[in-house]
Amino acid sequence: MDRPDKRVVASYRRLDEAPSATEIANGLIRESALVHGFVDGFEVHTLSQVTSLGSGLGVSSSIAVALAATFSRLDVMRKGGNVEPRWQDGGEVAWRAAVAKHAWEVEIDRLLRPIGRQDHMAATYGGLRLYRFEQDGASVERSFSEEDAAWVARHLLLVRLREGHDSYVILSRVKSSNQLQAAYDAVAVGMDAIQARDPRILGQALSIGLSSKMLIPGAVPASVREVIGEISRCQGVYGC
Repeated sequence: MDRPDKRVVASYRRLDEAPSATEIANGLIRESALVHGFVDGFEVHTLSQVTSLGSGLGVSSSIAVALAATFSRLDVMRKGGNVEPRWQDGGEVAWRAAVAKHAWEVEIDRLLRPIGRQDHMAATYGGLRLYRFEQDGASVERSFSEEDAAWVARHLLLVRLREGHDSYVILSRVKSSNQLQAAYDAVAVGMDAIQARDPRILGQALSIGLSSKMLIPGAVPASVREVIGEISRCQGVYGC
């Protein structure tokens, strides 16, 4: 929201107030504002029950996307334009692509976080989709149905570990082409699983992904694997 007193107020885990966006401690809010030309005179509040730093759940990317969408529309309003995407500008598709790009530019290029662009695409487009990543961009290659997404969700188990982990540390160690190839291979197997509605094939895809992560030092400690295995067995997860 605009502030007539030209102050900047940012609320996240704490309340931050300053005369300029450059003095805001929260990097996502600060850089998102600056990249869209907002230096002063605005107020931003973000709400999350999960930390945005290294949880591995894409929280920071989701916040970055929300901020990019907000500031981009505020910029249009500030210039007296219509906030709804126009057909002649590419419509909703072009607007979403621009929002995702602004979001990953903030996190990757400006804040130098060792992450990929997949979480920004997922937060921007939602649903279950297959993305194609090029050197400077990304696009939606395939969109799956709600039934497909529901089937996958029914065969996944999310485990919250008490001690947590730092995904930034793990991602900074992903440098091997073999690891990236394994992730790529897992996608093809996962698509076969969705088409066949076969949880065993889905398990194979997840195993390929886990095998690639096992190559990263400290990514999946033995103690963590044991805890996840025990929880999974108690939940009656297939294959445990």
